Amino acid sequence: MSEQTFGELYTYAYPLVYRYIARRIRHDVDDIAIEVFATAWRRKDKLPDSRDDQMLWLYGVARRKVANAIRLSKRKSKFISGLRSTEPDSTGTDTKAVASMLVHSSLSRMKPKEREVLLLVEWDGLSLGEAARILKVSESVTSRRLAAARASFIKLCEMSNPSQNSVSRSRRRVTVPMQQPVD
Repeated sequence: MSEQTFGELYTYAYPLVYRYIARRIRHDVDDIAIEVFATAWRRKDKLPDSRDDQMLWLYGVARRKVANAIRLSKRKSKFISGLRSTEPDSTGTDTKAVASMLVHSSLSRMKPKEREVLLLVEWDGLSLGEAARILKVSESVTSRRLAAARASFIKLCEMSNPSQNSVSRSRRRVTVPMQQPVD
């Protein structure tokens, strides 16, 4: 791959890879994104030929880099002060902040394999086939994990917010209503 071709891939893929990373981790997003492309540059002879396959390859590298960053962050956090509570203060907290905390809290308690497939398909908009290729499993395994992940996410949301026990499902999206209907 020539330097110019790699530059074109970087220009196209960087925003997508950056958003992929940012949805999974809140710190060091720039550094991790740069590491993904540094790895791609070092291994440019291993990059697939088609743009779609290159994106899947980059997502796979990003996935591993994020996992490493999360492990490091957890070790640092435990060493310094232990895990902090992320329970929202119900007085004056806006609805979006509560919803965000509920989603992140529920995602953090999911099994890693279920969380990853849910994020790939629902947040990143990948197809089952694309997610399966990134995860290096069959589409049927990916489909089963996604079904389990959706059910787990809904259950965890309901457990995290017992006063709001209705979580609605649709075929492609999981939504968490934050207010009870007024009678």
